[in-house]
Amino acid sequence: MKSKITKAVILNKGTISWFSKGSIHGMEPPSLLNKPFIDYQIRALQNNGISDIHMLLAGDAAHDLCQYEGLQIHRQDDFMGTAGALLTLKDVLKDEPFILLNVSTYIDDEKVKAIIDEYAELSDSCGGVFAVYESLSDFDYSETINISKTGSILGVYRAHRSQNRRSNKGLAGFYLLSPKCFNYIPDNTFFDLKEQLLPFLIKNGLKIKAFIVDGECSVLTSASYLKLKFRLLREALEGDYDKFGLKDKNTTTIHGEVKIVGEVAFGDFCDIRQGVTLIGPALFGDHCIVDEGATIVGPVVIGHNCRIGANAWLQSSVLHDGVVLGEYTQVRNSLLGEGHQVAAADSRNCVDALIDAVEMRRNDGFVNHEMPQLMEHYDTLSCAYSVAKYQIKKRVFDVMLASSVILLTLPIWLLVAIAIRLESKGPIFYLQKRCGIHGKEFPMIKFRTMQPNAHQLQDGLREKLNEADGPVFKMTNDPRLTKVGRFLRKTSIDELPQLINVLLGHMSCVGPRPLAIKEMVYNPHWRDLRLMVKPGLTGLWQVSSRDDPRFHAWIEKDIDYVRNQSLRRDIRILFGTIKSALQGV
Repeated sequence: MKSKITKAVILNKGTISWFSKGSIHGMEPPSLLNKPFIDYQIRALQNNGISDIHMLLAGDAAHDLCQYEGLQIHRQDDFMGTAGALLTLKDVLKDEPFILLNVSTYIDDEKVKAIIDEYAELSDSCGGVFAVYESLSDFDYSETINISKTGSILGVYRAHRSQNRRSNKGLAGFYLLSPKCFNYIPDNTFFDLKEQLLPFLIKNGLKIKAFIVDGECSVLTSASYLKLKFRLLREALEGDYDKFGLKDKNTTTIHGEVKIVGEVAFGDFCDIRQGVTLIGPALFGDHCIVDEGATIVGPVVIGHNCRIGANAWLQSSVLHDGVVLGEYTQVRNSLLGEGHQVAAADSRNCVDALIDAVEMRRNDGFVNHEMPQLMEHYDTLSCAYSVAKYQIKKRVFDVMLASSVILLTLPIWLLVAIAIRLESKGPIFYLQKRCGIHGKEFPMIKFRTMQPNAHQLQDGLREKLNEADGPVFKMTNDPRLTKVGRFLRKTSIDELPQLINVLLGHMSCVGPRPLAIKEMVYNPHWRDLRLMVKPGLTGLWQVSSRDDPRFHAWIEKDIDYVRNQSLRRDIRILFGTIKSALQGV
Protein backbone atom coordinates (compact mmCIF):
# COMPACT_ATOMS: atom_id res chain seq x y z
CA MET A 1 0.00 0.00 0.00
CA LYS A 2 1.31 3.42 -0.92
CA SER A 3 2.21 5.75 1.95
CA LYS A 4 0.32 9.00 2.41
CA ILE A 5 1.86 11.99 0.61
CA THR A 6 2.72 14.66 3.20
CA LYS A 7 5.87 16.28 1.81
CA ALA A 8 6.50 18.70 -1.05
CA VAL A 9 9.45 20.66 -2.41
CA ILE A 10 9.13 23.93 -4.34
CA LEU A 11 12.30 24.50 -6.34
CA ASN A 12 13.04 28.20 -6.81
CA LYS A 13 15.81 28.95 -9.31
CA GLY A 14 15.00 32.66 -9.36
CA THR A 15 13.17 32.55 -12.70
CA ILE A 16 10.30 34.76 -11.52
CA SER A 17 10.19 37.45 -8.86
CA TRP A 18 6.55 38.41 -8.50
CA PHE A 19 5.50 35.78 -5.98
CA SER A 20 6.93 37.00 -2.70
CA LYS A 21 4.37 39.24 -1.03
CA GLY A 22 1.09 38.34 0.61
CA SER A 23 -0.28 36.02 3.27
CA ILE A 24 -2.62 33.09 3.51
CA HIS A 25 -2.69 32.95 7.30
CA GLY A 26 -3.96 35.38 9.90
CA MET A 27 -6.12 37.38 7.50
CA GLU A 28 -8.93 37.02 5.01
CA PRO A 29 -7.43 35.36 1.91
CA PRO A 30 -7.32 37.72 -1.09
CA SER A 31 -9.16 36.99 -4.30
CA LEU A 32 -7.70 34.08 -6.27
CA LEU A 33 -7.12 36.46 -9.13
CA ASN A 34 -5.20 39.03 -7.10
CA LYS A 35 -3.11 36.91 -4.78
CA PRO A 36 0.62 36.33 -5.34
CA PHE A 37 1.72 33.39 -7.43
CA ILE A 38 3.16 31.35 -4.54
CA ASP A 39 -0.28 31.32 -2.89
CA TYR A 40 -1.63 29.08 -5.63
CA GLN A 41 0.95 26.41 -4.91
CA ILE A 42 0.88 26.47 -1.11
CA ARG A 43 -2.89 26.50 -0.83
CA ALA A 44 -3.28 23.69 -3.38
CA LEU A 45 -0.77 21.53 -1.47
CA GLN A 46 -2.22 22.25 1.97
CA ASN A 47 -5.77 21.59 0.82
CA ASN A 48 -4.62 18.07 -0.09
CA GLY A 49 -3.12 17.32 3.31
CA ILE A 50 0.49 18.17 2.42
CA SER A 51 1.72 19.99 5.50
CA ASP A 52 5.50 19.55 5.25
CA ILE A 53 6.43 22.02 2.50
CA HIS A 54 10.00 23.02 1.70
CA MET A 55 11.26 25.74 -0.62
CA LEU A 56 14.75 25.20 -1.98
CA LEU A 57 16.39 28.44 -3.10
CA ALA A 58 19.07 27.81 -5.71
CA GLY A 59 21.78 30.28 -6.70
CA ASP A 60 20.79 33.92 -6.18
CA ALA A 61 17.03 33.30 -5.92
CA ALA A 62 15.47 35.65 -3.37
CA HIS A 63 12.53 35.21 -1.07
CA ASP A 64 10.31 37.06 1.38
CA LEU A 65 8.17 34.17 2.56
CA CYS A 66 8.43 34.20 6.34
CA GLN A 67 4.68 34.77 6.61
CA TYR A 68 3.80 31.38 5.12
CA GLU A 69 3.11 29.06 8.03
CA GLY A 70 4.66 25.62 7.58
CA LEU A 71 6.94 26.64 4.70
CA GLN A 72 10.57 25.79 5.45
CA ILE A 73 13.25 27.68 3.51
CA HIS A 74 16.54 26.07 2.44
CA ARG A 75 19.34 27.54 0.34
CA GLN A 76 21.74 25.93 -2.10
CA ASP A 77 24.38 28.44 -3.22
CA ASP A 78 25.09 26.63 -6.50
CA PHE A 79 22.25 25.39 -8.67
CA MET A 80 23.10 21.74 -9.26
CA GLY A 81 20.25 20.88 -11.63
CA THR A 82 16.66 19.91 -10.87
CA ALA A 83 17.65 16.46 -9.57
CA GLY A 84 21.03 17.41 -8.06
CA ALA A 85 19.38 20.13 -5.98
CA LEU A 86 17.27 17.53 -4.17
CA LEU A 87 20.33 16.11 -2.40
CA THR A 88 20.18 19.13 -0.08
CA LEU A 89 16.94 17.67 1.30
CA LYS A 90 17.80 13.98 1.06
CA ASP A 91 17.58 13.37 4.81
CA VAL A 92 14.13 14.97 4.90
CA LEU A 93 12.69 13.21 1.83
CA LYS A 94 14.38 9.80 1.65
CA ASP A 95 11.71 7.79 3.52
CA GLU A 96 8.50 8.53 1.59
CA PRO A 97 7.21 9.79 -1.78
CA PHE A 98 7.13 13.55 -2.25
CA ILE A 99 5.86 16.17 -4.68
CA LEU A 100 8.37 18.32 -6.55
CA LEU A 101 7.24 21.63 -8.06
CA ASN A 102 9.05 24.29 -10.01
CA VAL A 103 8.26 27.68 -8.48
CA SER A 104 6.92 28.72 -11.90
CA THR A 105 4.32 25.93 -12.13
CA TYR A 106 0.64 26.79 -11.75
CA ILE A 107 -1.40 24.11 -10.00
CA ASP A 108 -4.80 23.92 -8.37
CA ASP A 109 -6.38 21.59 -5.80
CA GLU A 110 -7.80 19.24 -8.41
CA LYS A 111 -4.44 18.67 -10.15
CA VAL A 112 -2.67 17.89 -6.88
CA LYS A 113 -5.38 15.43 -5.82
CA ALA A 114 -5.41 13.74 -9.22
CA ILE A 115 -1.65 13.16 -9.35
CA ILE A 116 -1.69 11.78 -5.78
CA ASP A 117 -4.53 9.42 -6.67
CA GLU A 118 -2.66 8.33 -9.82
CA TYR A 119 0.43 7.43 -7.78
CA ALA A 120 -1.60 5.54 -5.18
CA GLU A 121 -2.87 3.13 -7.84
CA LEU A 122 0.59 2.22 -9.13
CA SER A 123 2.85 -0.63 -8.03
CA ASP A 124 6.03 -0.30 -5.98
CA SER A 125 8.06 -0.52 -9.19
CA CYS A 126 6.93 3.01 -10.06
CA GLY A 127 9.61 5.69 -9.82
CA GLY A 128 7.14 8.54 -10.02
CA VAL A 129 4.40 10.38 -11.89
CA PHE A 130 5.30 13.26 -14.23
CA ALA A 131 2.63 15.76 -15.28
CA VAL A 132 2.51 16.34 -19.06
CA TYR A 133 0.66 19.11 -20.83
CA GLU A 134 -0.18 19.61 -24.46
CA SER A 135 0.76 23.14 -25.47
CA LEU A 136 3.95 25.22 -25.37
CA SER A 137 2.79 28.35 -27.12
CA ASP A 138 4.65 30.78 -24.81
CA PHE A 139 8.07 29.24 -25.25
CA ASP A 140 10.45 28.62 -28.09
CA TYR A 141 11.32 25.04 -27.26
CA SER A 142 9.44 21.77 -27.60
CA GLU A 143 9.68 18.39 -25.95
CA THR A 144 9.27 15.05 -27.63
CA ILE A 145 7.86 12.79 -24.92
CA ASN A 146 7.70 9.12 -25.77
CA ILE A 147 4.76 7.53 -23.94
CA SER A 148 3.92 3.81 -24.12
CA LYS A 149 0.43 2.42 -24.68
CA THR A 150 0.19 1.78 -20.94
CA GLY A 151 0.95 5.43 -20.14
CA SER A 152 4.59 5.08 -19.06
CA ILE A 153 7.17 7.66 -20.15
CA LEU A 154 9.90 6.02 -22.20
CA GLY A 155 12.06 9.10 -22.68
CA VAL A 156 12.15 12.88 -23.14
CA TYR A 157 14.03 14.77 -25.82
CA ARG A 158 14.10 18.55 -25.72
CA ALA A 159 14.70 20.25 -29.04
CA HIS A 160 14.57 23.90 -29.92
CA ARG A 161 11.45 24.74 -31.90
CA SER A 162 13.61 25.71 -34.89
CA GLN A 163 14.58 22.04 -35.13
CA ASN A 164 11.35 20.37 -34.05
CA ARG A 165 8.04 22.06 -34.81
CA ARG A 166 5.85 18.98 -34.69
CA SER A 167 5.83 18.25 -30.97
CA ASN A 168 3.83 20.39 -28.58
CA LYS A 169 3.90 18.31 -25.41
CA GLY A 170 5.87 19.39 -22.39
CA LEU A 171 6.59 18.34 -18.83
CA ALA A 172 4.70 20.65 -16.53
CA GLY A 173 7.29 21.05 -13.76
CA PHE A 174 5.00 19.02 -11.45
CA TYR A 175 6.27 15.62 -10.29
CA LEU A 176 5.52 12.99 -7.66
CA LEU A 177 8.75 11.08 -7.00
CA SER A 178 9.58 7.88 -5.18
CA PRO A 179 12.38 8.16 -2.58
CA LYS A 180 14.15 5.48 -4.66
CA CYS A 181 15.28 8.28 -6.97
CA PHE A 182 18.02 9.23 -4.48
CA ASN A 183 19.82 5.96 -5.31
CA TYR A 184 20.62 7.38 -8.77
CA ILE A 185 21.62 11.00 -8.04
CA PRO A 186 25.42 11.46 -7.75
CA ASP A 187 27.00 13.88 -5.27
CA ASN A 188 28.57 17.25 -6.11
CA THR A 189 27.70 17.53 -9.78
CA PHE A 190 25.06 19.16 -11.96
CA PHE A 191 22.33 16.54 -12.47
CA ASP A 192 19.21 17.18 -14.52
CA LEU A 193 15.92 15.45 -13.79
CA LYS A 194 14.74 15.01 -17.39
CA GLU A 195 17.98 14.43 -19.24
CA GLN A 196 19.87 12.39 -16.64
CA LEU A 197 17.76 11.07 -13.74
CA LEU A 198 14.81 9.97 -15.86
CA PRO A 199 16.89 7.67 -18.13
CA PHE A 200 18.58 6.15 -15.05
CA LEU A 201 15.21 5.36 -13.45
CA ILE A 202 13.85 3.79 -16.63
CA LYS A 203 17.07 1.83 -17.24
CA ASN A 204 16.83 0.35 -13.73
CA GLY A 205 13.27 -0.85 -14.16
CA LEU A 206 11.40 1.97 -12.41
CA LYS A 207 8.35 3.03 -14.39
CA ILE A 208 7.53 6.71 -14.80
CA LYS A 209 3.82 7.33 -15.32
CA ALA A 210 2.65 10.18 -17.54
CA PHE A 211 -0.17 12.22 -16.03
CA ILE A 212 -1.88 14.34 -18.70
CA VAL A 213 -3.13 17.75 -17.54
CA ASP A 214 -5.25 20.27 -19.43
CA GLY A 215 -3.71 23.57 -20.45
CA GLU A 216 -0.30 25.08 -19.86
CA CYS A 217 1.18 25.06 -16.36
CA SER A 218 4.54 26.84 -16.66
CA VAL A 219 4.56 30.55 -15.90
CA LEU A 220 8.06 31.82 -16.69
CA THR A 221 7.50 35.24 -18.20
CA SER A 222 5.39 38.28 -17.47
CA ALA A 223 3.43 37.52 -20.62
CA SER A 224 2.50 34.00 -19.52
CA TYR A 225 1.62 35.28 -16.05
CA LEU A 226 -0.70 37.85 -17.58
CA LYS A 227 -2.33 35.15 -19.69
CA LEU A 228 -2.90 32.99 -16.61
CA LYS A 229 -4.53 35.88 -14.77
CA PHE A 230 -6.73 36.67 -17.76
CA ARG A 231 -7.76 33.04 -18.07
CA LEU A 232 -8.77 32.92 -14.41
CA LEU A 233 -10.59 36.20 -14.84
CA ARG A 234 -12.59 34.78 -17.74
CA GLU A 235 -13.47 31.69 -15.73
CA ALA A 236 -14.60 33.87 -12.83
CA LEU A 237 -16.75 36.11 -15.00
CA GLU A 238 -18.34 33.12 -16.71
CA GLY A 239 -18.81 31.13 -13.50
CA ASP A 240 -19.33 31.55 -9.79
CA TYR A 241 -18.14 34.91 -8.44
CA ASP A 242 -18.18 33.65 -4.85
CA LYS A 243 -15.67 30.90 -5.71
CA PHE A 244 -13.13 33.56 -6.66
CA GLY A 245 -13.87 35.97 -3.81
CA LEU A 246 -15.32 38.63 -6.12
CA LYS A 247 -17.73 41.30 -4.90
CA ASP A 248 -20.72 43.00 -6.45
CA LYS A 249 -21.07 46.75 -6.97
CA ASN A 250 -23.07 47.50 -3.82
CA THR A 251 -20.13 48.96 -1.89
CA THR A 252 -18.59 50.78 -4.87
CA THR A 253 -19.15 54.52 -5.32
CA ILE A 254 -19.45 55.80 -8.90
CA HIS A 255 -19.39 59.59 -9.28
CA GLY A 256 -21.14 61.26 -12.18
CA GLU A 257 -20.77 60.00 -15.73
CA VAL A 258 -18.66 56.85 -16.02
CA LYS A 259 -18.58 54.71 -19.16
CA ILE A 260 -18.48 50.96 -18.52
CA VAL A 261 -18.23 48.52 -21.43
CA GLY A 262 -18.07 44.74 -20.98
CA GLU A 263 -17.59 42.77 -17.77
CA VAL A 264 -16.20 44.77 -14.85
CA ALA A 265 -16.11 43.36 -11.30
CA PHE A 266 -15.40 45.53 -8.25
CA GLY A 267 -14.18 44.67 -4.77
CA ASP A 268 -15.43 46.43 -1.65
CA PHE A 269 -15.41 50.21 -1.26
CA CYS A 270 -13.98 51.20 -4.65
CA ASP A 271 -14.22 54.84 -5.71
CA ILE A 272 -14.72 55.48 -9.46
CA ARG A 273 -14.74 59.16 -10.32
CA GLN A 274 -16.27 61.27 -13.07
CA GLY A 275 -15.20 60.88 -16.71
CA VAL A 276 -13.64 57.43 -16.24
CA THR A 277 -13.85 54.88 -19.07
CA LEU A 278 -13.76 51.18 -18.09
CA ILE A 279 -13.57 48.58 -20.85
CA GLY A 280 -13.75 45.04 -19.52
CA PRO A 281 -12.89 42.44 -18.73
CA ALA A 282 -11.54 44.04 -15.58
CA LEU A 283 -11.29 42.99 -11.96
CA PHE A 284 -10.74 45.44 -9.08
CA GLY A 285 -9.67 44.53 -5.56
CA ASP A 286 -10.91 46.36 -2.47
CA HIS A 287 -10.45 50.09 -1.76
CA CYS A 288 -9.33 51.05 -5.27
CA ILE A 289 -9.55 54.64 -6.52
CA VAL A 290 -9.78 55.64 -10.18
CA ASP A 291 -9.43 59.40 -10.62
CA GLU A 292 -11.15 61.68 -13.14
CA GLY A 293 -10.68 61.02 -16.85
CA ALA A 294 -8.70 57.77 -16.47
CA THR A 295 -9.11 55.04 -19.09
CA ILE A 296 -8.76 51.34 -18.28
CA VAL A 297 -8.76 48.85 -21.15
CA GLY A 298 -8.95 45.18 -20.18
CA PRO A 299 -8.05 42.55 -19.67
CA VAL A 300 -6.73 44.00 -16.41
CA VAL A 301 -6.43 42.67 -12.89
CA ILE A 302 -6.01 45.33 -10.20
CA GLY A 303 -5.06 44.44 -6.63
CA HIS A 304 -6.30 45.96 -3.37
CA ASN A 305 -5.63 49.62 -2.42
CA CYS A 306 -4.50 50.70 -5.89
CA ARG A 307 -4.92 54.21 -7.26
CA ILE A 308 -5.14 55.13 -10.95
CA GLY A 309 -4.36 58.84 -11.41
CA ALA A 310 -6.34 61.41 -13.33
CA ASN A 311 -6.24 60.97 -17.14
CA ALA A 312 -4.03 57.89 -16.82
CA TRP A 313 -4.21 55.07 -19.37
CA LEU A 314 -3.98 51.46 -18.14
CA GLN A 315 -4.22 48.54 -20.54
CA SER A 316 -3.64 44.77 -20.58
CA SER A 317 -1.80 44.64 -17.27
CA VAL A 318 -1.76 43.17 -13.77
CA LEU A 319 -1.25 45.45 -10.76
CA HIS A 320 -0.58 43.95 -7.37
CA ASP A 321 -1.71 45.57 -4.12
CA GLY A 322 -0.88 49.19 -3.40
CA VAL A 323 0.22 50.22 -6.90
CA VAL A 324 -0.08 53.94 -7.64
CA LEU A 325 -0.18 55.37 -11.18
CA GLY A 326 0.36 59.13 -11.36
CA GLU A 327 -1.57 61.62 -13.50
CA TYR A 328 -1.28 61.16 -17.28
CA THR A 329 0.73 57.94 -16.92
CA GLN A 330 0.49 55.28 -19.63
CA VAL A 331 0.93 51.66 -18.58
CA ARG A 332 0.47 48.87 -21.12
CA ASN A 333 1.27 45.15 -21.15
CA SER A 334 2.95 45.34 -17.77
CA LEU A 335 3.08 43.51 -14.47
CA LEU A 336 3.70 45.85 -11.53
CA GLY A 337 4.67 44.44 -8.14
CA GLU A 338 3.24 45.33 -4.75
CA GLY A 339 3.56 49.01 -3.83
CA HIS A 340 5.04 50.01 -7.20
CA GLN A 341 4.64 53.70 -8.08
CA VAL A 342 4.72 55.19 -11.56
CA ALA A 343 5.50 58.91 -11.62
CA ALA A 344 3.18 61.39 -13.28
CA ALA A 345 3.37 61.42 -17.10
CA ASP A 346 5.65 58.36 -17.06
CA SER A 347 5.00 55.37 -19.30
CA ARG A 348 5.68 51.69 -18.76
CA ASN A 349 5.58 48.90 -21.28
CA CYS A 350 7.28 45.74 -20.05
CA VAL A 351 9.48 44.32 -22.85
CA ASP A 352 9.00 40.65 -22.05
CA ALA A 353 5.25 41.09 -21.62
CA LEU A 354 4.49 42.55 -25.06
CA ILE A 355 1.24 40.94 -26.12
CA ASP A 356 -1.04 41.66 -29.03
CA ALA A 357 -4.02 42.70 -26.94
CA VAL A 358 -6.47 42.32 -29.81
CA GLU A 359 -5.28 38.76 -30.51
CA MET A 360 -5.43 37.90 -26.83
CA ARG A 361 -9.02 39.07 -26.66
CA ARG A 362 -9.87 36.88 -29.64
CA ASN A 363 -8.17 33.84 -28.13
CA ASP A 364 -9.69 34.31 -24.69
CA GLY A 365 -13.19 35.10 -25.94
CA PHE A 366 -13.10 38.76 -24.88
CA VAL A 367 -14.49 40.66 -27.85
CA ASN A 368 -16.98 43.52 -27.88
CA HIS A 369 -18.29 45.67 -30.68
CA GLU A 370 -17.08 48.99 -29.27
CA MET A 371 -13.47 47.89 -29.27
CA PRO A 372 -12.27 49.28 -32.69
CA GLN A 373 -12.81 52.95 -31.86
CA LEU A 374 -11.77 52.54 -28.23
CA MET A 375 -8.48 50.84 -29.17
CA GLU A 376 -7.26 53.61 -31.46
CA HIS A 377 -4.94 54.96 -28.76
CA TYR A 378 -3.33 51.58 -28.27
CA ASP A 379 0.38 51.82 -28.94
CA THR A 380 3.19 49.40 -28.13
CA LEU A 381 5.81 51.15 -30.20
CA SER A 382 7.53 53.12 -27.44
CA CYS A 383 9.20 50.08 -25.88
CA ALA A 384 9.82 48.34 -29.20
CA TYR A 385 11.47 51.52 -30.52
CA SER A 386 14.08 51.62 -27.74
CA VAL A 387 14.94 47.95 -28.30
CA ALA A 388 15.17 48.42 -32.09
CA LYS A 389 17.36 51.50 -31.65
CA TYR A 390 19.83 49.52 -29.53
CA GLN A 391 19.89 46.67 -32.06
CA ILE A 392 20.57 49.06 -34.96
CA LYS A 393 23.38 50.78 -33.05
CA LYS A 394 24.83 47.43 -32.10
CA ARG A 395 24.77 46.14 -35.69
CA VAL A 396 26.51 49.28 -37.00
CA PHE A 397 29.08 48.97 -34.22
CA ASP A 398 29.62 45.26 -35.01
CA VAL A 399 30.20 45.83 -38.73
CA MET A 400 32.58 48.74 -38.21
CA LEU A 401 34.60 46.96 -35.51
CA ALA A 402 34.78 43.62 -37.33
CA SER A 403 35.85 45.24 -40.60
CA SER A 404 38.53 47.32 -38.90
CA VAL A 405 39.97 44.41 -36.91
CA ILE A 406 40.09 42.13 -39.97
CA LEU A 407 42.04 44.74 -41.95
CA LEU A 408 44.45 45.44 -39.08
CA THR A 409 45.12 41.76 -38.34
CA LEU A 410 45.47 40.37 -41.88
CA PRO A 411 49.24 39.80 -41.43
CA ILE A 412 48.48 37.74 -38.30
CA TRP A 413 45.97 35.65 -40.25
CA LEU A 414 48.65 34.87 -42.83
CA LEU A 415 51.25 33.88 -40.22
CA VAL A 416 48.78 31.68 -38.33
CA ALA A 417 47.71 29.91 -41.55
CA ILE A 418 51.35 29.11 -42.38
CA ALA A 419 52.07 27.87 -38.83
CA ILE A 420 49.01 25.58 -38.78
CA ARG A 421 49.84 24.08 -42.14
CA LEU A 422 53.51 23.50 -41.23
CA GLU A 423 52.73 21.69 -37.96
CA SER A 424 50.03 19.24 -39.05
CA LYS A 425 48.01 18.13 -42.01
CA GLY A 426 44.43 19.27 -42.25
CA PRO A 427 42.44 22.42 -42.94
CA ILE A 428 43.47 25.84 -41.67
CA PHE A 429 39.96 26.71 -40.60
CA TYR A 430 37.58 24.58 -38.54
CA LEU A 431 33.81 24.89 -39.02
CA GLN A 432 31.40 23.98 -36.22
CA LYS A 433 27.61 24.00 -36.31
CA ARG A 434 26.40 26.30 -33.57
CA CYS A 435 23.01 27.74 -32.59
CA GLY A 436 22.41 31.37 -33.45
CA ILE A 437 19.54 33.71 -32.67
CA HIS A 438 16.16 31.94 -32.45
CA GLY A 439 17.92 28.57 -32.68
CA LYS A 440 18.97 28.90 -36.32
CA GLU A 441 22.19 26.98 -36.90
CA PHE A 442 25.20 28.51 -38.63
CA PRO A 443 28.81 27.41 -39.36
CA MET A 444 31.09 29.07 -36.80
CA ILE A 445 34.62 29.65 -38.16
CA LYS A 446 37.79 29.20 -36.09
CA PHE A 447 41.46 28.59 -36.77
CA ARG A 448 42.07 24.87 -36.30
CA THR A 449 43.83 24.27 -32.97
CA MET A 450 43.52 20.50 -32.67
CA GLN A 451 44.45 17.30 -34.39
CA PRO A 452 42.23 16.46 -37.38
CA ASN A 453 40.50 13.58 -35.48
CA ALA A 454 39.88 15.62 -32.29
CA HIS A 455 36.10 15.35 -32.42
CA GLN A 456 36.22 11.54 -32.43
CA LEU A 457 38.30 11.55 -29.22
CA GLN A 458 36.02 13.89 -27.24
CA ASP A 459 33.58 11.33 -25.83
CA GLY A 460 36.37 9.26 -24.29
CA LEU A 461 37.97 12.34 -22.74
CA ARG A 462 34.63 13.68 -21.45
CA GLU A 463 34.06 10.65 -19.22
CA LYS A 464 37.46 10.81 -17.52
CA LEU A 465 38.97 14.29 -17.78
CA ASN A 466 36.13 16.80 -18.12
CA GLU A 467 36.66 19.62 -15.58
CA ALA A 468 33.18 21.11 -15.92
CA ASP A 469 29.83 19.77 -14.83
CA GLY A 470 26.58 19.61 -16.76
CA PRO A 471 26.80 19.47 -20.55
CA VAL A 472 29.84 21.76 -20.78
CA PHE A 473 33.14 20.18 -21.91
CA LYS A 474 36.23 21.97 -20.57
CA MET A 475 39.84 20.81 -20.16
CA THR A 476 42.79 22.96 -19.12
CA ASN A 477 45.36 20.63 -20.68
CA ASP A 478 43.55 19.09 -23.63
CA PRO A 479 45.83 16.41 -25.20
CA ARG A 480 44.23 16.96 -28.60
CA LEU A 481 45.70 20.49 -28.93
CA THR A 482 48.62 21.06 -31.27
CA LYS A 483 51.54 23.25 -30.13
CA VAL A 484 50.37 26.08 -32.37
CA GLY A 485 46.81 25.49 -31.25
CA ARG A 486 47.75 25.79 -27.58
CA PHE A 487 49.25 29.24 -28.25
CA LEU A 488 46.23 30.29 -30.32
CA ARG A 489 43.85 29.24 -27.53
CA LYS A 490 45.87 30.98 -24.84
CA THR A 491 45.87 34.27 -26.76
CA SER A 492 42.33 33.82 -28.20
CA ILE A 493 43.75 34.34 -31.72
CA ASP A 494 41.87 31.19 -32.80
CA GLU A 495 38.64 33.22 -32.47
CA LEU A 496 39.64 35.86 -35.06
CA PRO A 497 37.87 34.18 -38.03
CA GLN A 498 34.57 34.60 -36.20
CA LEU A 499 34.75 38.22 -37.30
CA ILE A 500 33.58 36.86 -40.65
CA ASN A 501 30.52 35.43 -38.86
CA VAL A 502 29.93 38.91 -37.43
CA LEU A 503 30.01 40.51 -40.89
CA LEU A 504 27.62 37.82 -42.19
CA GLY A 505 25.18 38.60 -39.38
CA HIS A 506 25.47 35.21 -37.68
CA MET A 507 27.08 36.69 -34.59
CA SER A 508 27.70 39.92 -32.71
CA CYS A 509 30.92 41.12 -31.14
CA VAL A 510 29.38 40.70 -27.68
CA GLY A 511 26.81 38.14 -26.58
CA PRO A 512 26.48 34.66 -25.09
CA ARG A 513 29.02 32.31 -26.64
CA PRO A 514 27.52 30.14 -29.39
CA LEU A 515 27.00 26.53 -28.35
CA ALA A 516 25.83 23.37 -30.06
CA ILE A 517 22.23 22.43 -29.26
CA LYS A 518 23.33 19.27 -27.40
CA GLU A 519 25.33 21.43 -24.97
CA MET A 520 22.18 23.30 -23.92
CA VAL A 521 19.65 20.50 -23.42
CA TYR A 522 19.92 20.40 -19.63
CA ASN A 523 18.32 23.79 -19.12
CA PRO A 524 15.92 24.77 -21.94
CA HIS A 525 14.78 28.00 -20.26
CA TRP A 526 18.37 29.21 -20.02
CA ARG A 527 18.98 28.03 -23.57
CA ASP A 528 15.98 29.81 -25.02
CA LEU A 529 16.72 33.01 -23.12
CA ARG A 530 20.28 33.14 -24.51
CA LEU A 531 18.96 32.37 -28.02
CA MET A 532 16.85 35.53 -27.92
CA VAL A 533 20.01 37.46 -28.89
CA LYS A 534 22.84 36.87 -31.34
CA PRO A 535 25.77 34.91 -29.95
CA GLY A 536 29.00 36.84 -29.49
CA LEU A 537 32.74 36.64 -30.00
CA THR A 538 33.00 37.30 -26.29
CA GLY A 539 30.55 37.59 -23.44
CA LEU A 540 30.08 38.39 -19.79
CA TRP A 541 30.99 34.86 -18.65
CA GLN A 542 34.23 34.94 -20.61
CA VAL A 543 35.49 38.11 -18.94
CA SER A 544 34.19 37.56 -15.39
CA SER A 545 34.05 33.79 -14.79
CA ARG A 546 36.20 32.20 -17.47
CA ASP A 547 38.13 30.06 -14.98
CA ASP A 548 34.96 28.93 -13.18
CA PRO A 549 34.03 25.51 -14.64
CA ARG A 550 30.66 25.29 -12.87
CA PHE A 551 27.70 25.12 -15.22
CA HIS A 552 25.48 27.27 -13.03
CA ALA A 553 28.03 30.13 -13.19
CA TRP A 554 27.70 30.14 -16.98
CA ILE A 555 23.90 30.18 -16.67
CA GLU A 556 23.92 33.12 -14.26
CA LYS A 557 26.20 35.29 -16.41
CA ASP A 558 24.29 34.62 -19.65
CA ILE A 559 20.96 35.44 -17.99
CA ASP A 560 22.45 38.61 -16.50
CA TYR A 561 23.70 39.76 -19.92
CA VAL A 562 20.47 39.09 -21.84
CA ARG A 563 18.37 40.89 -19.24
CA ASN A 564 20.67 43.92 -18.93
CA GLN A 565 21.96 44.71 -22.42
CA SER A 566 23.35 48.08 -23.39
CA LEU A 567 25.96 49.36 -25.82
CA ARG A 568 27.97 50.79 -22.94
CA ARG A 569 28.06 47.38 -21.28
CA ASP A 570 29.10 45.74 -24.56
CA ILE A 571 32.07 48.11 -24.81
CA ARG A 572 33.11 47.34 -21.22
CA ILE A 573 33.01 43.60 -21.98
CA LEU A 574 35.16 44.13 -25.09
CA PHE A 575 37.79 46.04 -23.10
CA GLY A 576 37.72 43.28 -20.49
CA THR A 577 38.29 40.70 -23.24
CA ILE A 578 41.28 42.61 -24.63
CA LYS A 579 42.76 42.84 -21.13
CA SER A 580 42.33 39.09 -20.57
CA ALA A 581 43.89 38.29 -23.95
CA LEU A 582 46.93 40.48 -23.25
CA GLN A 583 47.40 38.89 -19.83
CA GLY A 584 47.37 35.47 -21.48
CA VAL A 585 50.23 36.29 -23.86
